Amino acid sequence: MSVKIVFFNLPGASGHINPTIGVVSELVRLGFHVIYYADEDSRRKFEALGAEFRNYEKWFHYHHNTETGTDLIPMALEELSMTEACIDDLLVQLKDEDVQAIVYDACCPWGKYLSESLQVPGINIITTIVSSPWLILSDWHLSKMILGILLRYSFTFIPKTAGRLKAILLP
Repeated sequence: MSVKIVFFNLPGASGHINPTIGVVSELVRLGFHVIYYADEDSRRKFEALGAEFRNYEKWFHYHHNTETGTDLIPMALEELSMTEACIDDLLVQLKDEDVQAIVYDACCPWGKYLSESLQVPGINIITTIVSSPWLILSDWHLSKMILGILLRYSFTFIPKTAGRLKAILLP
């Protein structure tokens, strides 16, 4: 019987899902039984790798997009709602499957709680965009969004942070 590893990822978030493809491919190649949770759009790519695919449709119908993914507080509340919807059933299901590890995206807090409850290793994956100093100049929409965020928070966050750093670093 091969070692079972469960992946939990954010439905519809290709920027979170695609970076895990190579990891899943290698784990399957090494003989691990990988169970991957995401949305139906991802089924074919993970089944083609040899992973067992499952979706969240029984518990919630979330699909990631730029509107929901950029407002941190509403997104965090949505993640908590998804956690509440699926965690009890997943706990029962995974107990019966003898899972040895859980890999979860940073936006899937249920993975952390399930790994703790099942007392198996939990591996958190945090994806980020590839960046360079020229990125902001190459994408007008991204530049506008980043500038808006910087302007919104610069008058409150930066002075507070600068004050804290001075208090810590200066004698």
